[in-house]
Amino acid sequence: MGSNGMITQIKSINDLLSIIKEHQEEFNSSSNSQSKGPSWYKYNANLWFRGQADSSFNLEPQVERKAFIETARLAGDSPLAYEKTIYKKLLAQGAHLIPENLNQIEVYFLSQHYGLPTRLLDWSRNPLAAFFFSVISHKEKDGSIYMYFSRADIPGHEENDIVSQNDDKVTSLLGFLTEDNIIFDVPECTCYPLKIEPNAQAGRIVNQVSCFTLHHPNSTVNLDNLVGSQIRKYTIPAQDKPQIINDLQMLGVSWGNLFPDLENMVKDIKRQAYIE
Repeated sequence: MGSNGMITQIKSINDLLSIIKEHQEEFNSSSNSQSKGPSWYKYNANLWFRGQADSSFNLEPQVERKAFIETARLAGDSPLAYEKTIYKKLLAQGAHLIPENLNQIEVYFLSQHYGLPTRLLDWSRNPLAAFFFSVISHKEKDGSIYMYFSRADIPGHEENDIVSQNDDKVTSLLGFLTEDNIIFDVPECTCYPLKIEPNAQAGRIVNQVSCFTLHHPNSTVNLDNLVGSQIRKYTIPAQDKPQIINDLQMLGVSWGNLFPDLENMVKDIKRQAYIE
């Protein structure tokens, strides 16, 4: 419990589900609409979830993290130029592995799921998938799980609603990030990250019920500003991680199911055989 009596820790799957239910009821009680409809409609909670194995991490994509920025500096490059160079390397060296029917935008989303540093931050509509990522590594550290009221208005930014992967806002920004253009100073913007529902792609995006936020290269606002309002953060104590991992495994939430390939299936088998 926090000093104000609010729950700040999640120690089990039951805790997680109870808090989600509380947030759904909270949203419904504060909504002026009595309408009933699909869960993704604006008058519903539309919770997105993100798990981070180290609770000290901020809500920022790889290319905005200190380690990436320092690596770019050591290479004598700006972080933005460095991230574009890395993406172009993927297109050149991975051409034989990237499906031919994908356009540049689809390749960018695919590259995020394979760990390439991008401006995308992963979220999921599946709370158990997010819970898995909050406990599966950094076992000596407390993890965290975030719950984002994804369709709640941000005061002064009411236009910041969920968009599709093909929306002009997305294609415009990703076009700048992926094309061979010369980079000058990028003007500041006061726009919060775009909330994107991606096109379904077989494999990781579908299995993880993925959604994303896309972060502008020079924004003066970030998602951490919203923690406590549109975003709620909970800590997962390090000592509870092993039991949560076991419980998730029983429910079929594992490396092999979230990342459906042989490499991650082997991870599951090694863990089950106590070979780690």
